[in-house]
Amino acid sequence: MITPNGVSPIPPFDPALLNSIRSTANIMVAMGKTSDSSMQGKLSKMDVGMANISVELAENIYGPLNPDRAIVYQDEDGGFTCGTAGKPPWPFPWPPKSVGGIDDVIKSKAVGSDVVNLVQMAKAKGLVLTDVFEKPAQYAKDLGVTLSTKGAKELSILAPSNLSKVKDPVDREVITLFHAVLMDGRFTETWYHKPFDVSRQLKVKLSDAAISSIINVGGRFGGSVMDGGSAIAAGVIWAGVCIAVGTLFVGQMNPINNLINDRSGNVKF
Repeated sequence: MITPNGVSPIPPFDPALLNSIRSTANIMVAMGKTSDSSMQGKLSKMDVGMANISVELAENIYGPLNPDRAIVYQDEDGGFTCGTAGKPPWPFPWPPKSVGGIDDVIKSKAVGSDVVNLVQMAKAKGLVLTDVFEKPAQYAKDLGVTLSTKGAKELSILAPSNLSKVKDPVDREVITLFHAVLMDGRFTETWYHKPFDVSRQLKVKLSDAAISSIINVGGRFGGSVMDGGSAIAAGVIWAGVCIAVGTLFVGQMNPINNLINDRSGNVKF
C-alpha cells in the first residue's frame, strides 16, 4: 500500500474471514447449480447467514463497512457483492459471459424476430435507435419491415417520451440507464455486466433493485434465466428487452462514428 508516508505491505486476510467469504461463494455456486426450488430456498437462507457472518468478521477487523457493498469477492467460479444490511449477496459471473448472436436473442424470448428485423434494418440505415422507439410502427413501414402490435408496444415503451408512463420504478431506472448508454456509446457491450460502474460514470442514479435486475439478466443472457420466458415470470422483462435490443445495435452508437466522416464511398467490412 503506497501512502504519503511510505510503502507498507498489506497483511493477508484473517483465515476465518477468508474462509467464511469463500464459503459464501461456494454456497452461492451450489445454489445456482441445483434445479430443485426447495433446495435453492434452503441454500439461499444459509448463504445470507454466511454472508452476514463474513461481514461481521470483516467489521471486527476493519470497522464499519459500506452498508450496500461491503465485500466484493471473485474467483474462477464467479463472485458476489455483499453489504451490511442483511440483504442477500448479489452474484456476478466471471469471466463475463458475452451475449449470444441473433438466434440467441430470439431464443431468449426477450424480443420477437420482428423486433430483431426492425432493429437490424435501423442499424443498417444508420438510424438513431431512440428515434425508432418513438415511432416503431412508422419506421417499420418506412423500412418495409413487418412489425407486430406486441413488438411495436415493446419498443414504444422504451421511447424517452414514454419514460414517465412506466409504472415500475425499477423498470424506469433500467430504461433510463439504457438511454444514457445509447447516447454515450462507450458502454454498449459492458453496461449489463457492470451496471453500477457504468451508471456512476454516466451519472445515472441506479437503485440496488435495478442493479440486481440488470445483473440477473445480463450475466446469464441466453442461458437458464432467459430460457422458456422465465425472465418474464421473474419480473425482469424490461432489463431483458433493453439488453436484447441494445445487443443488436452494438457498435452503431460508438462516439468515434461522430468524429470520422468517411467520404470514400467504399463499403467497409
